[in-house]
Amino acid sequence: MSRRTDKWEQESKALDKIQAHFDLTEKTDAALRHRAIDEVITPSNLIRKIVGLEYSVINRSRVSVQFNDSDQQLLSARYNVDPDNTTEIKRRLKEEVQLYFRKEDE
Repeated sequence: MSRRTDKWEQESKALDKIQAHFDLTEKTDAALRHRAIDEVITPSNLIRKIVGLEYSVINRSRVSVQFNDSDQQLLSARYNVDPDNTTEIKRRLKEEVQLYFRKEDE
């Protein structure tokens, strides 16, 4: 089977899936997120666990933050780094966040 056919079959299967979007009370939403963090799973997977469906555990916890050009300029000035050096900006940002929480734990 060609790669194109395989890809189409995967996309077709994805279309068959149902997504559920719903609003929770602020208290329930916060409790769900906190419990998910405690159990090292995503909130979506915690819901799957609660209702008895298969779920997966997070293998690598990761946080994502997006920056616009203005943010990048501010961060490059903060870290005294060339604005185009995104790798160094990310490294310094990660370092600063880790230091923040280390100090908080002391």
